[in-house]
Amino acid sequence: MRHEPICVVTDQDPAIKIAVARVFGTSKHRFCMWHIMCKVGEKVGPVLAKDEVFRRKLNGIVWNKSIDSKTFEDLWSRIIEEYGLGDNGWFRYLFESRTFWASPYFHDEFMSGFVRTTSRSESQNSFFGSFSNGHSSLVEFLVHFDSAISAQRHAQAKLTADSESCFPVLKTPLALEKHAMDVYTISVFYDVQVEICEGCFSCRVVSLCECEGKVCYGIKDGDKKAWSVEFLLADCSAICSCKMFERMGLVCRHIFFVFKDHGLERIPSMYLVSRWTKGASLKPIFDIDDTVVDQSAKVDNVRVLTNLMWSEIYACVGLADGNVERLEKLRRVICEQREFFIKDGCEDNNGVAGSSKESVIKSFCGDVSQGSTVEVRDPIKAKNKGGGKQMKSAREKAVNKCVKQSRKCHTCDEYGHNSRTCPLNG
Repeated sequence: MRHEPICVVTDQDPAIKIAVARVFGTSKHRFCMWHIMCKVGEKVGPVLAKDEVFRRKLNGIVWNKSIDSKTFEDLWSRIIEEYGLGDNGWFRYLFESRTFWASPYFHDEFMSGFVRTTSRSESQNSFFGSFSNGHSSLVEFLVHFDSAISAQRHAQAKLTADSESCFPVLKTPLALEKHAMDVYTISVFYDVQVEICEGCFSCRVVSLCECEGKVCYGIKDGDKKAWSVEFLLADCSAICSCKMFERMGLVCRHIFFVFKDHGLERIPSMYLVSRWTKGASLKPIFDIDDTVVDQSAKVDNVRVLTNLMWSEIYACVGLADGNVERLEKLRRVICEQREFFIKDGCEDNNGVAGSSKESVIKSFCGDVSQGSTVEVRDPIKAKNKGGGKQMKSAREKAVNKCVKQSRKCHTCDEYGHNSRTCPLNG
C-alpha cells in the first residue's frame, strides 16, 4: 500500500498491541468492540450477566457515537459505582485502555462509521472461503481467487446498475435532496435523506452569532443536546461538533440545516466523499512509484468502456422492467445493432473478428486458399475388435498343464478321473 493504514482493529492480545505500535507507528490502534462486549457476561458474574437493565445501560454508553470523552468517563464511572464494579480488575483495565476502544476517542478519525470490529476482515475470510479451502493447490487457489473476484465485480456492476436505474421518492422540495440523489449511491442516499429530513423537521436554532466572515449556530436536535456549527461564508464550509462527517464522510443533519438556511442548492464538493458516490467504481486510481495514474482518463481503456456499457445496459433493463412495450423496443434496438456489427465485421483490439465463424477461423489459421476439388479417400481398414487368439508355445502349454490340478476320485483316491468313471465301479 506504500503507506501505513489509518486504523488497525485487533483483539486485546498484548503481543499484537506491541507489534502494531512498532510496525505502524502513526496508525491508530483500536480494540475490537465485539470481542470486548462478548466477555462482559463472564467478567461480571451470572447475576449481572442476566440483568437486562445493566446490559442496556452499558450498551448505551459503549455504542453511543454522539457523546464526547468527558461524558463517556462520567457515565462509565456512574455505572461502575451503581453496580459495584469498582474492584473488578477487568473493568479497571478497560477504563485504563479506553483510548484503544471507546468511540469518543475516535471521532476525528475517518473510518466510514463501521470500523469498530474485525467483522470486515472476517466477512472477507468467509467470502473467499466459499470459493476455496486450505487443501487447494497454488494453481487451484489462483483459479478460485479469480472466480471470487469475478463474482464481486458482477455484484458491484449489478448494484451500480440498480443505483442508476432507481429513482427514489423525494421527501422535501429542497434542491439539496435532488443533488444528493444524483451523486450518491441508492443505499447511501437513503441515509443522507434521513439527515436532510431531520435537519428540516427536527432541528431548531437556539443561538446565532455572526462575526469575522463566519456564522456560529447553536442547533438543538429534538430534545437532545445542542450542537454548535461554524459556517464560513467564503467557501460555504461548515464544521459541526457532532463530528459525523469526520467519522463517516456524510453530512450531518445540523450542517444540512445550515445549508438550507443559506439557500445552498448543491452539496459543496468538499463534502462529497468519492467512495459514497455513483462514479467511485468507474475511476480506478493507482499510485506507481509516486506517480498517480488515473485509468479513467484514458478514453481507449477497454475495461472502463465495457463497465460503462454494462452499467448503461443494466440501467435500461431496470427502467424497462415490467413494461412489455419498452422491453420489446430495447430488444429490437439491441438486435438491430448486433446485425449491424455482424454485417460490418468490425474487429476488436486483438484483431479477432466477432462477426462470423469464418473470420474467427481465419484469425487462428490464416488465409487458406480453397482448391478447385477436394478429394476425400476412404480410411484404411483396421481390425479393431479384439486382439485375436494368442498362439502358445510348447513351454507355455507344459507350464499350464502342470499348474492345472487334476480332479481326484473320492472312491479310490486317485487322480485323473472321478467317482462315476472309477474302474472299481465296474
